[in-house]
Amino acid sequence: KTAAEALTVEWETVALSKLNSAEIRADYQAALAADDAVSATDDGDVEGALTAANQVLEAVYWTPYLSHAPMEPMNAVVRVQNGEADVWSGTQGPSGAQGLVARFAGLAPERVRVHQTYLGGSFGRRGTLTHIIEATQVAVATDKTIKLLWSREDDLKNGLYRPASLMRVRAGLSESGKITAWDAKRVGGNISPETIKNLMPALFPGLGDGLIGWTVGLAEGAFNGWV
Repeated sequence: KTAAEALTVEWETVALSKLNSAEIRADYQAALAADDAVSATDDGDVEGALTAANQVLEAVYWTPYLSHAPMEPMNAVVRVQNGEADVWSGTQGPSGAQGLVARFAGLAPERVRVHQTYLGGSFGRRGTLTHIIEATQVAVATDKTIKLLWSREDDLKNGLYRPASLMRVRAGLSESGKITAWDAKRVGGNISPETIKNLMPALFPGLGDGLIGWTVGLAEGAFNGWV
């Protein structure tokens, strides 16, 4: 931490540095109002059922990009010695941790032992293991056992944010209160493609990237994507 604080870092200013939650929400609202959505399910005459309903309820739900901010900051202990490695960390992906340590330490996965600890909160944050990569790189470079503990500031600045989401639900009800129509439309990030892309190389070294898609122009990470 002392060494990191001694560094002078110069950052390039990019257009996205001025992007804020209000602008993202406005973009999402425009997308919600557009007619070019892709339907996952389209059964029956939904609009007709809504028109014929005794009562129609409509609700809109919005959540901005949010830091996971688990109670326990990201941390790991990594030891690389005598052609073997050990990693102690609370993670949602122990197999991924094994693969990443093996990859960055230049070892076969079977030469890496993962010691799973309790998790001090997660919400999905501990499925991305950049802190384990960092600890492994330092352990290899120094030939020492490394205990890495991110500060709260590190986690908020460099962590992965949960994607923003805007959703509108319309429900048609009969006189008895039975749901006769249901229409749900959502604009937001799809975490699956990036999550799979991040995990597969760790689980299967040498695997090519076969994902093709368009992603929203935000910071790279497991939660970068668009539906």
